[in-house]
Amino acid sequence: MRRSVIVVLVGVVICFGACGSAFAHIVSGQVVDESGFGVFNVDLDFFDRNLGQIIFTPGDNTDANGFYSVDVPASEYDITYNAPTGSPFLDVEIRVDIFSDTLFDITLPVGHGITGWVTDQGNAPLFNVDLNFVDIATGDIINTNDDNTDLFGAFNILVPAATYDIRFTPPLGQPYAGAELKNIVITGPMSLDTTQLAPGFFLSGTVRDLSSTPVPNVDLDFEDQATGLTLYTPRDNSDSNGDFGPSVAAGIYDIVFNPPIGSGLAHVALNDFILSADSLVSSIVLPPGFVLSGTVVDQTLTPLVGADLDMIDISVGFKIPTDKDKTVVGGAFQMIAPAETMDIYVNPPVGMPLASTVLHDQIVAGPMNLGTITLLPGFRIFGHVWDTGVNPIPGSDIDIVEQVGGFVYPTPGDDTDGGGAYELRVPGGAYLVIANPPAGSGLLPDTVMVSPLAGDTQVDFFLSADPSVGVGSGAVPSRLSLLSNQPNPFNPTTRIRFILSHDGYAPVSVRLYGANGQQIRTLHAGPLEGGTHELTWDGRDDSGRPVPSGVYLYRLDAGKQSESRKMVLVR
Repeated sequence: MRRSVIVVLVGVVICFGACGSAFAHIVSGQVVDESGFGVFNVDLDFFDRNLGQIIFTPGDNTDANGFYSVDVPASEYDITYNAPTGSPFLDVEIRVDIFSDTLFDITLPVGHGITGWVTDQGNAPLFNVDLNFVDIATGDIINTNDDNTDLFGAFNILVPAATYDIRFTPPLGQPYAGAELKNIVITGPMSLDTTQLAPGFFLSGTVRDLSSTPVPNVDLDFEDQATGLTLYTPRDNSDSNGDFGPSVAAGIYDIVFNPPIGSGLAHVALNDFILSADSLVSSIVLPPGFVLSGTVVDQTLTPLVGADLDMIDISVGFKIPTDKDKTVVGGAFQMIAPAETMDIYVNPPVGMPLASTVLHDQIVAGPMNLGTITLLPGFRIFGHVWDTGVNPIPGSDIDIVEQVGGFVYPTPGDDTDGGGAYELRVPGGAYLVIANPPAGSGLLPDTVMVSPLAGDTQVDFFLSADPSVGVGSGAVPSRLSLLSNQPNPFNPTTRIRFILSHDGYAPVSVRLYGANGQQIRTLHAGPLEGGTHELTWDGRDDSGRPVPSGVYLYRLDAGKQSESRKMVLVR
């Protein structure tokens, strides 16, 4: 049975003799279970941190009542209380300084056996896969001894009761992706379903700064565009030469390169990266970063803790990755930003009845203090999204677009819930409220004008079916992926890329819609073979007339599947 080690830092010792003696000292006490009964045959190991080794301590097991007494020289120790083999208890480790006779009474917690198997996608067992249990309450990885799979892909590990994210790390160099089971509640013995590791592809490259010096310990994050989730990717930090090479499942990712804290470097992202084979990327260069600081308060000048700040590069429309982008005690924030011109979105803490605000066209060329940023209550825009049969449409994305200028106002948490309901807060003004149905729903987006917004306003949508969905014949795509258009914002031309996964040809359409939901242009309608495609829009409608600046929706339909995204034309 594999065991966990509970680590306890002990800062107080109890002196029986003269403290500070250079001679051997007695370490004694009792080891009990959670009911207070003594535990027999617990073996004590004394690791001398100054010597870097376990010292010899004869007679260091507990007696029938759990009592022990051991003589050790004065030093600094890690003491491990090893539970008897075959018992349900977990080992405990304490870190102490012994400079006098000391007394430690220890309670061994009960561990619960977690069993299961790890295989590849062909059900072949995988040997030596390492399991880590992350306590989600603390974020700590608990120590679990002998926690790798055996020759049959099986594991049997003792862990204390808690809620965990369980991470599976394949052996170094093997072409498998890591896996993670989220929010596993353990209150007793548990048998997990078989975990299958997907084939992985190695993404290799080097991270350097502007002087071409390798940057070690850069952490790579892979955000899956299909789910919006960041994957667990083991061994995803650059080494001492700045080299990296994690194994990751096939997909389309936004890859963020996070520099080490205190390096003075800014984050960099590779957006829309298609990983479908072992890949080598060009050298990644991290630019210098500058500190952006300030404070976020509400209208009563009360500091807001947990407000979220996002930086948007206005030249391409992408979010600039950063860490420490939430306010802390006192409403303060301090982020690292590259030299860019950006819009800074300031979003209220989750659940607070406040509207976001935007700092437009912030030119970062050095450290900046943005001062005090005040978030106001704004007005509620709320309602439901239904189809024409009055069935709720959960997962619909609601956009609030300023009528003047076409700016998409930040509205975190703007998808409809399971009942098709939504509620957002924005400042007073004139807006277009757009309901975008979820991909694959077969519904068209709809737009309602609210002008002016001067109080809480209810806006309900009834989305109609898209008559183009299901028209035609041929192969049916097993998967489609609509990539971001480049550039975005643009003037007057932009390129739209997408991927179709099918054999042969299938009917496909790519259409453009205005912020009012009206179709303005068909870029393609007809059969396309599987693979990667790119279409160009020149900013004109079907009649060849230039369209004005604003927010536009482009929608890809293939069979019964569809995806849509937004783009901004700035003339």
